[in-house]
Amino acid sequence: MGLIAVGIILTIVGNTTHNKGMAFASLGVIGLGLVLHVVGLVVRGQQIRKTLRK
Repeated sequence: MGLIAVGIILTIVGNTTHNKGMAFASLGVIGLGLVLHVVGLVVRGQQIRKTLRK
């Protein structure tokens, strides 16, 4: 979630300063944050399923 927040901040800064490189790079940071967030949800879900089976 932290990477998503950093990506949003980079997007805002990049667009306000008209720095298209920074704004474009921030999309990768946001995407990476979303992927890691989904991976974390999957891992946590598996842990919960293991706990409920016991």
